Amino acid sequence: MKVVGYQDIGGSPIIDLEGCLFCWVKGVQTYNTGSSSESAHVRLSFSYGCEVRDSYVHYGRSSASGANYGIYIDWVNSDNKIENNIARDNRHSIVFQGGGTGVAVLYNYMDDAYTDDLSYLGSARTSHGAHPYMNLFEGNIISHVTADDYWGSSSHFVFFRNWLWGDETGDTVPQLPTWGWYAVDIMPLQTYYSFVGNVLGKSSGHVNWSNALLRTSSNSDCGNSGPVVYRYGCDSEGKYSGSSTSSTSINHGNYDYKTKGVAYWEGGSDQAMRQSMYYSSKPSWYGGCVWPSFGPDLSGYVNTTPAQLRYQGQSCPSADIPSPPKNIRINP
Repeated sequence: MKVVGYQDIGGSPIIDLEGCLFCWVKGVQTYNTGSSSESAHVRLSFSYGCEVRDSYVHYGRSSASGANYGIYIDWVNSDNKIENNIARDNRHSIVFQGGGTGVAVLYNYMDDAYTDDLSYLGSARTSHGAHPYMNLFEGNIISHVTADDYWGSSSHFVFFRNWLWGDETGDTVPQLPTWGWYAVDIMPLQTYYSFVGNVLGKSSGHVNWSNALLRTSSNSDCGNSGPVVYRYGCDSEGKYSGSSTSSTSINHGNYDYKTKGVAYWEGGSDQAMRQSMYYSSKPSWYGGCVWPSFGPDLSGYVNTTPAQLRYQGQSCPSADIPSPPKNIRINP
């Protein structure tokens, strides 16, 4: 199904799941949100046990503040699943605002986000209103993810085996941004974030990750002059805060393209890493794509996903292509 916003619906979502129990959105393409704040492609609010999957949400009349949200987790939500979607050309490809817990964001492809400030690399948002917590991001490709401090706090998000690349394809954005190249971007008031088994940065792209800053630690690190692998504690004005954002985080077994290895791995490099925090085995809909697709223990570190291939007009191969484990290189 394709739902196109021919008429400007202002601040209304194209698809609105409000007060829903076990509702679903599947195989839908939405295009051209309204021009006002609160416009979104798919909104879930005061809902439980819902699922948004296999869909494509893209483009809006405006990417100003509050407009053109991709998948919008608004107010109280619990136990929803957001899986195998494509989100492109949104202000925020996914955004949690005012709550949400127990939500699983799985195997989505999020790229080429942009705002009305075209100099900034747009992002997915885990926190844009207090207080979402205990949500899982697994197996996603996300060009830029941010936990912001504009409207409050969040906590206990887990990012497992994602590719957080702090860059973008750039083939559909109005112009190439000049700042915002951060793989992990966690602002003040956001605590107890866990990043485990992810791939951070990119081997090549619009920025040179070999020259990136590994981790922020002071006011002088919060500038916008270059990419940062772990950007902790920098507020929306680019100033470092003495919050517990960094000290409460767990950064474990993430391969990054700054050190060309794993900079932080507590307890040694010989620890086995599970395939998934959500699934007990490879889901059947993943087809012949390598699963899991990302991690420090995989040959080449990054593979592709069904959602990314679908956007590219391709599909997973019919048979599994094994990805043998790789010895982990640990950098001090």
